Amino acid sequence: MTNDAAAMLVASLDLPAFAPVLARVGGVVSFFPLLGADLIPVRFRIVLAVALAWVLRPIVPAAAAAAAGGASAASGLHTASGAGGFAGLIAGELLVGALLGFSAQVAIAAFEAAGQFVGFQMGLTLSGIIDPVNGEQASAISVFYRLVALVLYFSIGAHHAFLFAIRDSYAWVGPGLAVPGSGLAPLLARITGGLFVLALRIAAPALVVAIVIDVALLLAARALPQVNLLMLGYPVKIALGLLAIASGLVVTPRLAAESLRIATDQAHALAAALAPAH
Repeated sequence: MTNDAAAMLVASLDLPAFAPVLARVGGVVSFFPLLGADLIPVRFRIVLAVALAWVLRPIVPAAAAAAAGGASAASGLHTASGAGGFAGLIAGELLVGALLGFSAQVAIAAFEAAGQFVGFQMGLTLSGIIDPVNGEQASAISVFYRLVALVLYFSIGAHHAFLFAIRDSYAWVGPGLAVPGSGLAPLLARITGGLFVLALRIAAPALVVAIVIDVALLLAARALPQVNLLMLGYPVKIALGLLAIASGLVVTPRLAAESLRIATDQAHALAAALAPAH
């Protein structure tokens, strides 16, 4: 692309109107599962955010007008007074996008936490492996649950659901209207608490088996103190735990679909918490 062509493209973008859309979309891309991982090149994320913002830009004025009840909100992209007002506008749009991406990340984190619960009960947290998504050390069971969740979410169209959520977010909170309220912190606390509840539901089959095995080994140690049940029970616990994980995968797609619904509801609630009070 020549310099003249690049200049014409930049001029056609209408940067004062395009930049806030790019900020909101960029916040989502930065926090969205897998897309925000370290293994994804930054250049690819920038190109993806620009492409999505380019697609969404034509519908933003209509969505903003529907949200605010008039054309004044739709023209809010152009009424920022001075550099400080425009910087505040960009910061608000980044916050909205980050919270939308956070709501999607919470759903994946529930599966990762379930893996941590199961791995701890099975005694598999003493050694870790490198998570190929985050590039960090984690237990093997946690990485397994995370990869299963990513496959399930993309197979049921979670990325499409959040594209629609980005579009609908302009009806929930218009451009330049994001104002963090007092209800945002309690809402984030409830979402985090719901994460652990969902994680326990995902890990329930393996956790129940692990607890039953622990109780059985305790009773056997009382009855047979001369037998080294630690050496005998550890392989049994791992084998039965893996069977419980495999059996629990039967209901995992249903839980993934339910968590996707919860995540979209949370995205709506987070965006609504940023909308100004009427």
